[in-house]
Amino acid sequence: MVLSSCVYNMSNYIVRQQIINKEKIYSYMDLRKKLQKTDDYKLLGRSYALPKIQKYSETVPSFFKLIKSKTQKHVGLPMYYKNRKTNTTLPSNLVFDGIQFEIFEKNVRIPLSHPMRKKHSLKNFKIKYNGVLRYKGKQGRSEIVYKDKQFYLLQSVEIPDVEPQQIVNAVGVDLGIKRLISFHTSNGNSLTIGSNRYFKQWQHYNILIANEQQYLSYLNRKSSNKLKRLFSRRKKYQKQLFDNIIKSFYKKMIKHQVQQIFIGDVKGIRDSGSKGKVTNSMINNYWSYNVFYNKLQCKAEELGITFIKITEEYTSQTCPECGFAHQGNNKDRDFQCKECGYSEDRDIVGAKNILQKGMYGSLQNIHRNEVVPLEVSV
Repeated sequence: MVLSSCVYNMSNYIVRQQIINKEKIYSYMDLRKKLQKTDDYKLLGRSYALPKIQKYSETVPSFFKLIKSKTQKHVGLPMYYKNRKTNTTLPSNLVFDGIQFEIFEKNVRIPLSHPMRKKHSLKNFKIKYNGVLRYKGKQGRSEIVYKDKQFYLLQSVEIPDVEPQQIVNAVGVDLGIKRLISFHTSNGNSLTIGSNRYFKQWQHYNILIANEQQYLSYLNRKSSNKLKRLFSRRKKYQKQLFDNIIKSFYKKMIKHQVQQIFIGDVKGIRDSGSKGKVTNSMINNYWSYNVFYNKLQCKAEELGITFIKITEEYTSQTCPECGFAHQGNNKDRDFQCKECGYSEDRDIVGAKNILQKGMYGSLQNIHRNEVVPLEVSV
């Protein structure tokens, strides 16, 4: 990984000098020809040096796009993997093509270059791994990264497209803040996934981070290793929480044979005014809608389930039984219709109305064929 950084730094030095001198920037093939006779390139091996150079070449155009976009006042040159205090090279990701490694039942086998074999008397690395392989297919370019004192293999796999199944059942999904998912299926099943205790755990990490930041302010410092670990732990907790909830949700979808998902679009929720200190904190930090939504969509595509976004206007205020819409129907977490007396959990009512909007193009009472014309975005 240190050798990989050396190859990256040499590529970066060449390109930085060309940028400073306003010369023509080397392409991937030019950098390859320039570096292939260097000692670090030979020792690392062509199989690992070329993907690293290729990945660097792919990032250079984004540097110029950022300058042209004028979204930032100052755009710095690409940085080096280097500790300037100790004047040492920092290890970076080890990049390799799919044909350069093999994944077995209990370990990953990574071959070494010929110079490395002679130097260390070692043919390849056999690295044990934890967990179960999620995807199997044609291996693409992958990376080994070092994070939180552990090594991770980021595997890229080409999997065959899943053909959408014939629609047997559909579901309406209402995304919430504390209770992340509430759904109602067209065959009458409803459930809410998520609770307030998940947010309390996230708040616990917030308190630890705030205490550490306050301590650092007394020392006139902005960061520490402890603070970085706390941020990392909070991020990891949030990721695992989202993954677990999505896994639980799709288990239910498979059980109920759902082939079509209508999900409420909450884009712009941060722009709808203040909702109180705690709620604003949840919306702007804890509840990462884009991350959560993308995970839901990717899993749906993997399972061949159709995924459609629906606008949420009046879905939590309209009675799914009689179609009466009024803001007074909501009281805390409960819904009670002032017209017909229908009572239900507010989030489940939202999921029912999202399902109706998705299936019929409007909020429609399927019992009485009454339609409430509303704007729908599919």
